[in-house]
Amino acid sequence: MENMKLLHRSLISPWILCIGFIMGGCSTLNTAKPLAPGQHEVAFTLGGPLTKVGSNYIPLPNSVIEGRSGLVNIDERPLDLNYGLYLTPIAFGQMGVHLGGSYLLWDQQDRLPALSLSNRLYFFHNYFDTAKPVYGRGSVFVNQLEATLSYELGDFLTYGGLANYSDLSNLDLMLSPFVGAELPTGIDGFRIQLEARYFAANQYRLIESVKFYNFETGYGGFGMNMGLIWEIGQ
Repeated sequence: MENMKLLHRSLISPWILCIGFIMGGCSTLNTAKPLAPGQHEVAFTLGGPLTKVGSNYIPLPNSVIEGRSGLVNIDERPLDLNYGLYLTPIAFGQMGVHLGGSYLLWDQQDRLPALSLSNRLYFFHNYFDTAKPVYGRGSVFVNQLEATLSYELGDFLTYGGLANYSDLSNLDLMLSPFVGAELPTGIDGFRIQLEARYFAANQYRLIESVKFYNFETGYGGFGMNMGLIWEIGQ
C-alpha cells in the first residue's frame, strides 16, 4: 500500500485514485449473464462510493459509456467481451478505460442460480494533464476478478456476488461484495440497472484524504450506481 499512497500524493489526484485504483468497477455494467454470440449491449452508468462533500455523503459522480458483445459459445455457454470509457476523469485531465470478458460457468436451473465469472483490466493515467510537470504524471493498472450469482424472475434479473480489485503493482486483496437488479422499463430492449456495492470491505482507512461512507466501521466504502442499458442485435 505504501507505493499507492505515494502515487496518491505525487501523481494522481484523490478523485482519480478513487476511480482508478479502489473503485475501478464502481459504475460499470454488470456481467451477471454473459451475452450470446451476435448479442450486443451499450450502456451509460453513473455512480460510485458515497463520498463526504461538506456535511453530506453523495455518490462519487463517476460516469462510464460502455458496451458488451457476445463472442462465442464454449461448451454451449457464452463468452462475451466488455469495454468502456470513463467520462468523469476527462474533466480532470485524466483518461480511463477498461477491457474484459465474462463467461457463464453454469446457467440457471429450477432454484439453482446461474454463475458467471468475469475479469477486467482498467487503465487510468494523467499523461494528458499539461498542468502537471512530466515527473508529476503517471498511470494505474487495476485488475477486477468477479464471481456473480444471478436469478431471473420473469423480466427481472437479480444478482449478487463478490469482486476483488488489485493494483497490478500491489496485489493486496480489495474484496467488494455487491447486489443488484436489472429492471424492465416497458420499452423493448431498454432496461435499468440498480446496484449497491461495498468497495474494499476488508481494507481499513484506505485513503485518509477522502471520507467514504462505511457505516462507521472505518473499512472500505459503500456505493450505489444506476445504469441505462440498450440491447442491440439478437
